[in-house]
Amino acid sequence: MTIHASKGLEFPVVFNVGLEEGLFPSGLSINSREELEEERRLFYVAVTRAKSRLVITYANSRYRFGQLQQNEPSRFLEEIPEKYLDRSYAGGIRNSGTMTGGGGASWGSMFDKRKAPGAPAGNSRPVQQGPSHG
Repeated sequence: MTIHASKGLEFPVVFNVGLEEGLFPSGLSINSREELEEERRLFYVAVTRAKSRLVITYANSRYRFGQLQQNEPSRFLEEIPEKYLDRSYAGGIRNSGTMTGGGGASWGSMFDKRKAPGAPAGNSRPVQQGPSHG
């Protein structure tokens, strides 16, 4: 299901995959502030579809168009407050550091409205985040 098709819907568990620079946000959108903000809004929609559990993954490397590509995690992941992240499933050297708060829209206030992203009121269950393998 696409993020656009999920607008207005909620699910008990949501997997957001491919959270890598160049994929999400799209490499085509990073040259324009307006397009980057639209990607950020789509990310927020994707995150808030989860009622109780959200799993976010990214690949440290993947084949794109027949070429092996090394990836950096999406800049949007840096905007999720650390208190909502569970990195117990994160592996690899690049994933072992901590993320710092990012700029742009105030994600903290957006996430605080729903406690943890996708968590029901009163629950502060963290988001699982880590690389996907494959």
